[in-house]
Amino acid sequence: MRSSGAPVAAIANSLERGFLTGALKSPDDLAPNDWRRLNPRFQGENFQKNLELVQELEAMAWDKGTTAAQLALAWLLTRGENVVPIPGSRRIQRLEENAEKLVSNLAPRTRVIVTIEAPKDSRMEFVDHAVERACIGHCFSYANYEAVSGEFRVRVRKGSPVVTASTDDAEDMASGEYVVDETDLPLKQIYQCDASDLTKLCIRDLQPGEANGRLGYKPSSR
Repeated sequence: MRSSGAPVAAIANSLERGFLTGALKSPDDLAPNDWRRLNPRFQGENFQKNLELVQELEAMAWDKGTTAAQLALAWLLTRGENVVPIPGSRRIQRLEENAEKLVSNLAPRTRVIVTIEAPKDSRMEFVDHAVERACIGHCFSYANYEAVSGEFRVRVRKGSPVVTASTDDAEDMASGEYVVDETDLPLKQIYQCDASDLTKLCIRDLQPGEANGRLGYKPSSR
């Protein structure tokens, strides 16, 4: 990668989900429905080992008169001209928090189509992944995510009840052009419902024959 000169975007997701910002000191700091509780990085011995690493980094940062988060970003800047650190923004964090609240009461294995877009000035294009992460333990993103394995773009056989096996269908779902079939039901859509605040999310039931639509758009049944 370095020899090719291709740019690498190092995305600091809320600076490693709270570790580097000092927001996390104990697993008890996580809300009961926080998706991070399902991530091995935030469980048991792993949590403590990661916390110890952060404490070492904090000591190094203290000696240099800076913070652990700033030191981590500075280190990334030394990795080469083709490495671009992108710290997570407050807006993305707010989107994730809203998504977690929205899906927390869904029945397990609920199928949803996520159709959200990043603001024009956003440095992160694929913000729909924020909602898909929130689905872990609550729902399946029908177009592109399988919550149990935590993997994006699942390869399945045609007719899978979990996610679509069709790349064309997945692209149509993401663009808002997918026409819901009777066999897809029950199926819900998570979408941005306020053009003035793209972090505000809503959820609705999709009906056979309708296109899933995009931002705040609810097309009539065909």
